[in-house]
Amino acid sequence: HKYCLSSLSRKGYSESPDFEFEYADADKWTAELSELYSYTEGPEFQLNRKCFEEDFRLHVLDKKWTELDTKQHHTHAMRLLDGLEVTAREKRLRVARAILYVAQGTFDECSSEAEVQFWMRYNIFLLLEVGTFNALVDGASEKNFRHPKDDFLLLTCSVFDCRVLLNIMYLILETVRQDCEGDKPEWKTMRQTFRAELGAPLYNNEPFSVMLFGMVTKFCSGHAPHFPMKKVLLLLWKTVLVRGSCLQIYDASSGCWLIALDWWLVQC
Repeated sequence: HKYCLSSLSRKGYSESPDFEFEYADADKWTAELSELYSYTEGPEFQLNRKCFEEDFRLHVLDKKWTELDTKQHHTHAMRLLDGLEVTAREKRLRVARAILYVAQGTFDECSSEAEVQFWMRYNIFLLLEVGTFNALVDGASEKNFRHPKDDFLLLTCSVFDCRVLLNIMYLILETVRQDCEGDKPEWKTMRQTFRAELGAPLYNNEPFSVMLFGMVTKFCSGHAPHFPMKKVLLLLWKTVLVRGSCLQIYDASSGCWLIALDWWLVQC
């Protein structure tokens, strides 16, 4: 629903310029993706690429990711998923960064923004198919992100671990949420299945949203100051949208569309 600022302004302010704005749950896909990153994460894009290529070249010597067939993509995605189960934290983080690079569209192999977007959607539905999201939920659980109060190095690692995993989950959520012309029929089926699974117990017999609310509570109470709260809140909001359980209510007095979350919170 679009509104013109000048039409909403009070009498006497008619000289103000016209600004069109739109009430909506979210912006366009590319705009929502850019909201995820902070300025400090710029150098990490190349670090993610490096982690991916170092692992990729151990198994594929003569081809790029974009030159592989679907079966080869699936095989390597499963291999990356297995890497999330290693006990060594540094190795696990490098694998997570490699997965993040895949979710970012293996951008170094692309020559245009449209190509990056194509590979991003393809890669994310591939990651969803092999079970990456559920593995990440377990990886982002409290047992892996306790606050190491007495060790600055461990705290720094925990911050990076959490940020990388939340980035991947956000990219999956936002990409799967957005319908796109040309999506494969099986992707639409995966979208419906994914929406249902988000409301089911994924960790500790609780839905994913409850885990995110728990992270917010721990951050506000000071027990987990290292949680990247902007990413957690964005992820929580996208979970609401993917679940499709929020209600839009029109408030005639203010002329605004409001989002009612109370009903959705009860459903959690």
